[in-house]
Amino acid sequence: MTGRITSGVIGGFMHRSPELFRQAGLTLIELMIAMTLGIAIVGIAMTMLLSAKSTYILEDENARLLDTGRFVLENITRAVRQSA
Repeated sequence: MTGRITSGVIGGFMHRSPELFRQAGLTLIELMIAMTLGIAIVGIAMTMLLSAKSTYILEDENARLLDTGRFVLENITRAVRQSA
């Protein structure tokens, strides 16, 4: 034994060496989890963006169709009133 206590009870208090609290960087598992979460969040954001874009395009087409319908009905109404 080296004589150093890394973890244990000394005099009723828990003693841990300072080496247990130091961390130089991320472990490989932490890095992989962070990357997976990041990719998932970006994927979800892209899906939502594409969905919003397709909804916008669909609503824009519907608005144009309604506008064209109103224009045609106005022209037909005007033509009928003028002919009468």
